[in-house]
Amino acid sequence: VDEGMLDAPTASPALRRLVAEEVAWARTFFDRGSPLVDAAPAALRPAIRLFVGGGRAVADAIERAGCDTLARRPVVGAWSKAKLAAAAWWATLIPARRDHAASGSRGSSREGDRG
Repeated sequence: VDEGMLDAPTASPALRRLVAEEVAWARTFFDRGSPLVDAAPAALRPAIRLFVGGGRAVADAIERAGCDTLARRPVVGAWSKAKLAAAAWWATLIPARRDHAASGSRGSSREGDRG
């Protein structure tokens, strides 16, 4: 692959192969890093989940385009973005609900507050 190939209206087979390799490389990092999300501070987890989910969504869009990023820009649609954001937000609630249920708490978490 040479720089001149980037001026073409569509990607050559060689460029498509290179893009496919780069997408696969990026996916390995998303896959290897995903388990670390839960080790991050709770305040950062939604942003990290969005980053990982968004990266995977972009990789999917590139693959759907046949790894030809020259003919048209791969796009993650608004609906997909909304689903990613909702999933990241929802994932923050699940541990909180488990922690809440495990503690047996039914009201305020402050000691002495019986209201």
